[in-house]
Amino acid sequence: MKLAVARILTVIVVTGGAMTASPVLADYEDGVAAIERGQYAAALKEFLPLAKAGHAAAQYYLGLMYEQGDGVDQDHVESARWYTRAAEQGDGLSQLNLSFLYLDGIGVALDLVEALKWLYLAKDSGIRGADMGAELTEPQMTPAQIESARQCAMRRRR
Repeated sequence: MKLAVARILTVIVVTGGAMTASPVLADYEDGVAAIERGQYAAALKEFLPLAKAGHAAAQYYLGLMYEQGDGVDQDHVESARWYTRAAEQGDGLSQLNLSFLYLDGIGVALDLVEALKWLYLAKDSGIRGADMGAELTEPQMTPAQIESARQCAMRRRR
């Protein structure tokens, strides 16, 4: 299950010598716990403000919820929007999932160059399976398309 692979942040804020959990971390962890219990409305309540504030992992979870229709109406366009926001911040799981949307033309226009770009970036992020995805995608493309994807990924890395 994709949810099981999601990374859990372990940021701790140290204040005055005492270690306390950050409110953002607490909200995020509450959202993850709600997902694990199947309480998607509660998860949405926790993730949405974080995602709007730019929290990449919360954006990933919203992308996943919209892609699967968990607690929200299934909406692949909305899923792609949240994955894109997280992927642009370097979230590898969002990069991988976004590549699949581009490969299949779900919620976005089918675009092998864009898909391969995100696969390269997910591979750079250490996401297992991204290299295999790239190897399976490249034979469907021209050398010019592959080079374009490489160049786009290189520009994104900067």
